[in-house]
Amino acid sequence: MRRGEGVLGLARVLGHETNVRLIEALSAGEATVSDLACGLALEQPRVSTHLAQLRAAGLVACRATGRQRVYARRGEAPAWSAAGWRPPGAGSSS
Repeated sequence: MRRGEGVLGLARVLGHETNVRLIEALSAGEATVSDLACGLALEQPRVSTHLAQLRAAGLVACRATGRQRVYARRGEAPAWSAAGWRPPGAGSSS
């Protein structure tokens, strides 16, 4: 996220269903891009692109383990994650 975007930039990142799904998946613990791609039935390049957006927004962290990168959610889970919130058009949470 570019400097100065603040809340608007964060809203853009969280307004994408894939980003929300990745944050929810990382709520269970650390995972590699492969783990996330398999678990969410997404292609690896798509997962990598969205993880980069989440990293730029400060929502996930990444650490190197050999040749792999392991991702983890940063900080506490947002309240909307536990409450089942979804961005508009992402389907129902019930």
